[in-house]
Amino acid sequence: MEESCALVCIAKDEDDYLTEWADYHLLLGFDDVYVWQNNWRSKLAGKLGEHVHFKVIDGDYKQVECYNVAIAELHEKH
Repeated sequence: MEESCALVCIAKDEDDYLTEWADYHLLLGFDDVYVWQNNWRSKLAGKLGEHVHFKVIDGDYKQVECYNVAIAELHEKH
């Protein structure tokens, strides 16, 4: 497996900043960015290129769950 590095975040109501933020982190060298939408659906989903992925996790206090699911789903890819 070729080495790669992904950035995982959980966000809510971040459409105003998400494009710049994702572009910046991709330019830093992250291969993929995974944005977990928490109680929110981004208008940008599917519009930021093939390296920005959107997932859904709703509810309160979901950060730990989000990151544990990301590790389980992505650990073999990144």
